[in-house]
Amino acid sequence: MERMSKELIGVIIAMIIGTVWVFSSFSGALLVALMGILGFVLVKYGTLLISQILAELRSALNLDDKR
Repeated sequence: MERMSKELIGVIIAMIIGTVWVFSSFSGALLVALMGILGFVLVKYGTLLISQILAELRSALNLDDKR
């Protein structure tokens, strides 16, 4: 009976370690995917966003080109 309980504890510990390992691998893959999506969005809309921010900043500071 005692041997069976030791084996059961070993199995439970192995299951916990395996679950943590799989979860950490999945979360790492999820983080890489989110970084890829964020990079794509920044490349696609980054220049437009930066130019809009600069235009608003110039307008707020009255640095508009007066031609």
